[in-house]
This record gives sequence, C-alpha cells and structure tokens, in this order.
Amino acid sequence: MPAWSRNRLSLKIRLILLVCALGLLAAAYYFLRLPALDQLHKGIVSAYPNVTHIKPDEFRSYPADSTVVFDVREFDEYQVSHIKRALQLSPDIDPDEFEERYSNLLLGKHVVFYCSVGWRSSELADRLGGVAESLGAMSSVNLKGGLFNWVNQGYELNGTKLHPYNDYWSLFIDDKKKISYQ
Repeated sequence: MPAWSRNRLSLKIRLILLVCALGLLAAAYYFLRLPALDQLHKGIVSAYPNVTHIKPDEFRSYPADSTVVFDVREFDEYQVSHIKRALQLSPDIDPDEFEERYSNLLLGKHVVFYCSVGWRSSELADRLGGVAESLGAMSSVNLKGGLFNWVNQGYELNGTKLHPYNDYWSLFIDDKKKISYQ
C-alpha cells in the first residue's frame, strides 16, 4: 500500500475518532450538567420543608370528587395543556384573594398544587396550604416533579402538547415531540 494511501486512511481514522470523542464529551456535558427531576426535587424539599409532596400515582388514587387541583403555571402554559379538572391559579395570588375565590370548593377536599417541575407550586403550597386547611381542606400537597414528571410517567393531559416554560426547563421533558409554546 502506498504511503499516501496509508496516510489518508490514518487521517480518516483520526477524524472518526475525534468526532466520536467530541460526541462523547458533548453527551457527558449534557448529562452531567442536567440534574434529574429527582435531584431537582431534593432542592425543592430543602427550600420548602413544610410542604408535603405526593407522587403522581398517589395523586391518581385521590377520588376526583374529593380533590381540587390547582395548576399554578402562567395562563399561556395552562392553555397549552394541563391535568384534567385542574383550575388555573395565578402564582401571584395572595391569601385573601385565594380565600375569597375558592373557599366554597375546599371544604372536605384534598388540595393539590402543581406547576412544571414543582418550584412554583411548592412556593404556593407553602404560602396557601395553611389557608386551604383553615377553610376545611383535608390536606394541601404539591405534586412531586410537577407536570413534567406526570407526562414523563405517561399520564394524560387535557391537550397533546406541553409548554416547557423555557428552553432550559424543556430538558426535563423526556418526549421532546410534546414540547410546544402555543
């Protein structure tokens, strides 16, 4: 085999190895910088130690007629999709307005708050959970992992797409085909 042929083959092999190495580095960077929803949840629990968190399968065991579900994402997120029977609740609602609007719905009910991953809903559950229970709610909880965890586990939505909030948070959605901002 002529030297120029060996050099060309050697160059091709080196290029292939370089591309593979770069691909592996990119994959490692992606997976190492991206915390899993469970990892993220640990930070949420730490930030909101007084909030009770339930897994999607536990939430599904709550009877529909004894549960009030609040989606605390922004209205444009809610419009794309939400858990069936969820009411959209502004993340900025104050306790007095919450009491005025929802006091007649809460007596004897479980109250479940959720958002995309659990940050906003944990903050709201922390702020409004005591109000809900003072109005007669049986419990006030946050859905662990939020709507993204719900969808990642294969549960249905009212809508076929999922608003990711922004590009970073979309990394927590397993099925990228479901992502939509509208």
